[in-house]
Amino acid sequence: MVLECVESNNEATPHYASIFLGNYGLDTPIDLLLDLFVPRLEAIHYLGDAFPRFWPNFGPGIQAAVERWGDQLSIGFTDLGGNLDILAHLRGTQQLLLDLINAPQEVDRLVRETNMLWLKCYEELFKQTQHGHGITCWGPC
Repeated sequence: MVLECVESNNEATPHYASIFLGNYGLDTPIDLLLDLFVPRLEAIHYLGDAFPRFWPNFGPGIQAAVERWGDQLSIGFTDLGGNLDILAHLRGTQQLLLDLINAPQEVDRLVRETNMLWLKCYEELFKQTQHGHGITCWGPC
């Protein structure tokens, strides 16, 4: 069991930083985004066998968090989505459903291709986040 308690020192600052990183432009410096999480990380008390973890959920933040905090906490990485989720984003959900009716062999081929690319991305993220506390992730561990 993992227990952690967040101490709220200031009602004006929620215990979760402005984690909706989509609110920030792509040109926002990564260190500025990581700084948003520092108050929350400092306010958490880890109980029992709990250990610090951080899930930046944005590509460049993963490597930057590893570089910044090293083995002080476990770094999680971005949800890559499932193979059909990815295809639905590329084709649109309705079109993908029609494709399943009209071209099921092609959808099957694309699912297999997406799986291979997904595994490559997963392996790369896995390599980037290896350090003392392991990883937290979406996907097989």
